[in-house]
Parts: sequence; C-alpha cells; structure tokens
Amino acid sequence: MRCLISILPSILGIKNLAEIPHYDTINDFLEKLPPSELENIIYFMAKKLIASKKFDHTRVTERKNSPKPLQKHYWNIAIDATTLFTFAKKHDRAYLETNHSNGATSYSVKVLEAKLVFGDLVFSIATEFIENEDPDTPKQDGELNAFYRMEKKLKERFKRLPICLLADSLYPSEGFFNICEKNGWKFICRFKPGKIRSVWEKYCRFESEEWVEIPHETGNGEDAVNWVEGIFYRHHQLTMLCMITDLGEEDSTPFTYLTNLKIDRHNALDTALAGRRRWKIENQGFDHQKNHFGFIEHANSYNYNAQKNHYLLTQIAGSIHSLYASGCEYFITARTSLQKKSSLLLECLRGHQLTEKDLGHIDNYICKLCI
Repeated sequence: MRCLISILPSILGIKNLAEIPHYDTINDFLEKLPPSELENIIYFMAKKLIASKKFDHTRVTERKNSPKPLQKHYWNIAIDATTLFTFAKKHDRAYLETNHSNGATSYSVKVLEAKLVFGDLVFSIATEFIENEDPDTPKQDGELNAFYRMEKKLKERFKRLPICLLADSLYPSEGFFNICEKNGWKFICRFKPGKIRSVWEKYCRFESEEWVEIPHETGNGEDAVNWVEGIFYRHHQLTMLCMITDLGEEDSTPFTYLTNLKIDRHNALDTALAGRRRWKIENQGFDHQKNHFGFIEHANSYNYNAQKNHYLLTQIAGSIHSLYASGCEYFITARTSLQKKSSLLLECLRGHQLTEKDLGHIDNYICKLCI
C-alpha cells in the first residue's frame, strides 16, 4: 500500500499524498458527482481511439454505384441492454418495478450500452440508464425509449461520424428506421420472422436459390450468403441478408439480418459478419464485466447516483484494460485468463514502484495510440 501511495502522486500530478481516501469517502464523492463528468471522459477516450486511425480496418464498407465506383466506411457501434442489480426493496424512485406471479415485487437497475466494435475489441462510447424519471407515469421506461435518448447524445457528440448500428431483433421498426435515416446512419439488425411480417413475406417471395459461397480464410470450410434488395417497409428501402456458417456441416446455423446498406458480392459476407459482431457487446462486454472484470452486478452502493458512477468507472477501466491486454506483447502470448491478467496488473501496482522513466514510457505509448 505504501508503494501505491508513492505511485499515485506521479500519475495524478500532485506533490504530496499522505494517504489514500477511504472507500466510504470515495463513495460519498460518487454520490454527488454528476455522471455526465465521467461520460465526458468516455466520449474523449472514444474520440481519441477513432482519431488514431489504428482501427480503420475494422469498419464496414458500402460500395456506391456511380460512373466511378465509390466506397464509404462506417464505424460499427453495437447497442444492447442488460440488468445490473435487482433488489427486494426500492432504494430509489427511478428503479424499474417487476411484479411476479407469486405476488412478490422486485426492483431493478438496467442500462443501455453502446460500444464501438473494433474487431475482437469493444469500447464504451455512450451509456443510457433505463429509469423511471416520473414515478407517476403508468408506463415504465424501456430499452427503445432509452435508445431514443441515447441517439441524441451520439448525434450531438459525433455529428459527422459515419455510424453503422449493430442491434438485435428488438429494434427493427419504423421509429428506428426514421432515426437512422434522419441521422444518415446505417444499421444491421438481427431479424426474426415474426418481427415485421410483411418484410419477411417479401423476402420469402423473392429469395434467390443461388447462394454465394465464400471459403474461410483458413481454407477449412466455407460460409454462404444470400440477399434480397429493394424490400420496402413504409418509405424505407431495406435489404434482407441471410448467412449460413460452416456450409455442409450438420450444425450449420442460418443468421438473418435486415440492413439499409447496399449489398453486393464484394461486401455481403463482411456485412453479415459485422452483424454477428453484435454479440461481442454481450460476451466481451457484459459477460466479461459481470464475471471476470469489474463485477458490475455487485452494487457498490445503495445510492442511485453512485451506482451510475461506479458503472461508468468500470467502462473507463474496461477500455484501458482492453487496450493494455491487446497491446502488451506479454499478455498476448501469456496463456492465462483475463481474470488472472487483471490480478497480475493489480499485484504489480501494489508491489512495484514506478519510476519517472516508466511513466515516460507510458506517456509515449499513450501518445502513439492517440495521435
């Protein structure tokens, strides 16, 4: 602990630090800190990562037909919601209420998260808590309402960023399509036949029997894609895209997506694979932070504002950890779990004192990532 006290002043840029604040002191501070302050840090980090151009190759591509074929690239942003905490007691009026068949009532905290998807890495870009702002309103807040609020944040902060939203089957709807059209965004949504019946019927009517078969890069096996363009829903022109993985295998699985991207032989598979990357917000995002890093299902406070700030701090720490774990040569080659790697980092921080030379190396590495 004494070693940690000697390190923190250099990192924080202060001269003297007699002691580390007690956890209760930190929690008292988080109860009063506006969550927007931490959201600004997340926005700054995401902006720097995009501007670094280190992840340009992970964008999804759309080819535009013209006298000279053009390509436009879009950043993949996955959106999904999850439950953080569930209580038997209502600690805040903003909590969501659930009445169970046995007569019991539970109260929960849920969050809608938007994450940049860079290949196998995900980084938080925006957060919107699903909450009852007015307890007298008969209808509770939901994931789609939270998205309508989040959309304003994304557009305000990333006015000119070409965005492609990766969403699950909850989202395909006229309201969602209108927002994407208004903002100039693309989308790839998981589609289930019962969602918009007229769209599914048109796809089945015009579905081609010809599938484009694309070998795996490894040379073992192949995938197949099929698509139908020009499906109109209200005034929106959509494309239905279906992909079958591991063609010919007994356990091959079809995945169907709805998109407003222009699809051809050149980008059909990449677009379908981009749609599949939405699950990374669940695995590399929520599952990782619930069970291996951050433990976001543990309520560090009963105060709702502090709960928000604890969650946002975990998103900041998660982004830093992902960069370190993917950029450090030792971590890439080490055959240890992410939880073990996190423990190694913590032990190094506790037991090894950073020198001015070490801090200089860290600053230089961060500068290379952000410039």
